[in-house]
This record gives sequence, C-alpha cells and structure tokens, in this order.
Amino acid sequence: MSDSPQEGKPEGIEPSVVVLATAVVLLLVLAAVAFRSANLGTPASGSSPNGPTLYEALSAVNTSVRNMSGGPWELFSYIGFAAQGMFNPAAFSLGTSTNASLRYCGGQLPGVTLWNGSSIPVFDGSIASGAAPFWQFEFSSNSTKGVVVATDTSGVVRAYPPILPTDPCWYYAGGGAASGYFRWVNPLPEDSSVQAQLSYDRVSRTFESDHRPVVEIFADGFTPLGAIGHGPNGGVEFFRCGLLGVAGAQPFLIVGFSSSGQVSDTINGTVSCTATYSLGPSPIYTPYSIIPSTPGPPGAFGNGFESVRFSFQTEFPAGVNNSTRYYDAWGLLSWMVSMSLRNSSGQSLPTASLSCQAWVSTVAACTPSGSGWSIILTSADGAWLDSFPSASNASSWSLPVAAIASNEQLVLTYPSPWNITGDSLVFSNTASVPTIGGFETL
Repeated sequence: MSDSPQEGKPEGIEPSVVVLATAVVLLLVLAAVAFRSANLGTPASGSSPNGPTLYEALSAVNTSVRNMSGGPWELFSYIGFAAQGMFNPAAFSLGTSTNASLRYCGGQLPGVTLWNGSSIPVFDGSIASGAAPFWQFEFSSNSTKGVVVATDTSGVVRAYPPILPTDPCWYYAGGGAASGYFRWVNPLPEDSSVQAQLSYDRVSRTFESDHRPVVEIFADGFTPLGAIGHGPNGGVEFFRCGLLGVAGAQPFLIVGFSSSGQVSDTINGTVSCTATYSLGPSPIYTPYSIIPSTPGPPGAFGNGFESVRFSFQTEFPAGVNNSTRYYDAWGLLSWMVSMSLRNSSGQSLPTASLSCQAWVSTVAACTPSGSGWSIILTSADGAWLDSFPSASNASSWSLPVAAIASNEQLVLTYPSPWNITGDSLVFSNTASVPTIGGFETL
C-alpha cells in the first residue's frame, strides 16, 4: 500500500500500515457514566441508520475541529463501538487511574463520551458493515499542547472546547502521550467498512454466531483509560464485557491487519469482565465491597421528603488471603448492585420510584412518588447518573449500565415522617458474579 492519498479517505488523512504488534490483551479501560446533556451537537449526513463508518465519522468531525482555536489539530486517537445490547465501556476498566479519569473527565465533557458511556446507542446492524453508532476522536496541538475530544453519536457530531495541560482531565485524555501516537493514525488505516468485512469473512462471523451479543470495537492510537489489543495501525476487536447481564470470564477475539490491508493475525482468548484471583481452568472471582463515607446531616428534599448524601469507595482484596485492599475497584455496573434499606429490627422498608428515570440537569428535578425510599446516584460533582428503583421494577435501576465507581455519591430520599436513625442501607449482588457487600448505618 502506498502513502499517497486514497479515494474516499477523510480530507487531509492518508492510508496507513496496519500491524497487530502483540498477542497480549490489554483490557479496554474506559470510563462511563450516564448521558448528561440533551444538546449533543450537529447532525452529520451520509451515515447509515446504524451509524457511520470510521471515514464518515472522521470526515464529519474534521469539519467541526479544523477551525477551532489553538490548532492546527492533529489526530492521535479514535475508537468506535457497535454494541448489540445496552452497554457501558466502564466494565473494561483495569487500572489504578480508572475512577480518577471518570471524576476529572466525566464532568469536564458532558454528553455521551467514553467517560459518560451508559447511553451509547445499541447497534442492530451487521458487524460486517463497519458502521458504529458511537465514535470518539482525540486531537492534539503542537503549539498549545491542548487536546480536543470530538464524538459522533449516530451521526450527531459534538466537538468539545480544547482541554489545556492545566486541566486534570488533560492527562487522562492522553495529553501527555499524544506525540507518541501521531504516527499510529497518520496515515490512517483502511476504513472500518473494509476491516469489518475482512474480519467477518475470516473469523468474526463464527465468533458472533457462538457468542452473540457482542461488542465490535474499532480503535487505533491512544485509548483513554487504557488500551485494547490493537497495534500501531488499529484492528477489529470483539468483547462481551460491559453488556447488560454479562460478567465474569468471557471470550474475546482480536483481528489484526498487515501493511497490505489483509488480515494478518487473530487472537482468541478469555478475559474476566470483573476482578479475578485466577481465570482458571475454574475462575476464582474477587469479592467487591462498597464502602460509604459518613453521611451528611438530613436535609429537606421537597414534597414531604428528606435526604441524606454520602460518597463511597468501591474496593476488592489485592490477593487471596491478602488484607491489602484495592481502593479503585473496576468493572461494577448498576445492574450488578442491589440495595435494601432496613430498620433496626432488620425489616426491609418499601421503595418509591423517582421522576428522574433518565438524565436531568439537576438532582433537584428528581421527585419521589409514593411513600418509600429511593436512591439517586451522582458523579463526584453532583451530576445525575442513575436512579433506584426504576419505575417499572422495584429491584432494578432506571439505567442498568451506569458505572458504580469510587468517589461517586448516593442521595437517599425518604418520607419526612420517617426516623431512619440506626437504619442500614445494605448493598448486595444481583447475580452470582460478582459478589458484592457493604452497608451504611444511618
């Protein structure tokens, strides 16, 4: 393949050499919280109903980014998700910086991003198409060292203001690493439509048939919050982690490409979506704990309700029979976590659903209905992420794939006549994997 411009490529981007450099699978470490803005950006034209391909998305994003101040802006990262079910990439997390990245970039970049991924649209097209309903791109400037994050969500483009080195999010968005990845994506690999079809013809058709639903991932360059198993020029990966109802040991497939654009390598294996002491042959899973802080004083919540607020940490042991704790536990999604409020006699108290079953601009917009308790999950800076229980099920969350991560907060609402002093909020698991424990005495 030559290095000359290629027909159909986004303006200013050249073809690339595609090599899968390693058989070591590095888990995708992406954080995600809830959809936090109704203003996504500008619709793009030309993409399929299931989302654009890489070239289509990048072409649309380039239009928004090229004239932003502080440039010129050079691409150093892209990632696209085609998930066949409700999905949050937070469950790929692996690393001590996962929740710090969520905390600093989730609030800085509202809307659907890798840090706010629980509203990534479901994909119902063919994995051979190369289309994906969500793409994220990152650009860096040699002059200002700033980072621009831009997304294409089902053809709707949003470009965020530049993140400067003085902002804590800059580090987690790859600002310090950008220069090392420019050559990974400049020139660009083949379009995702080409890589997806070649992957499908070679191996992914069988993988999907055996393991559906799956998440198809296209990525190259720096990947925020960690890396997946692509080499210097990307590839196509298939995982199940992050899907609603999926936990524990799961199969994966990675497809790499040669410099001529053909499939050069395939890697099949098993990875754990949640923490393990050992993958096997019989996996030994790590138990999780949710450790709340001391709650603040009760306060009026409105409409005859009061509330208390507290932050929490998620943790698990660093090893078998090891008292050392890992205080930035990764992999928990809201569907995995059950809660009950019990009085001093151990009796479970009734719940009441909230009006905020989807994103709201402020927690004050959440109105309890009925006579019972409820929980609002917020980010570290107080933005709405999820509500418990859902309006349709007293034991589930309104958004079942929200990330449960250290430094988030819980707001417990309850009827004003209740005296909850001495009551306990108890955390438990909804499935056999992972096991979850913890409680807060009020």
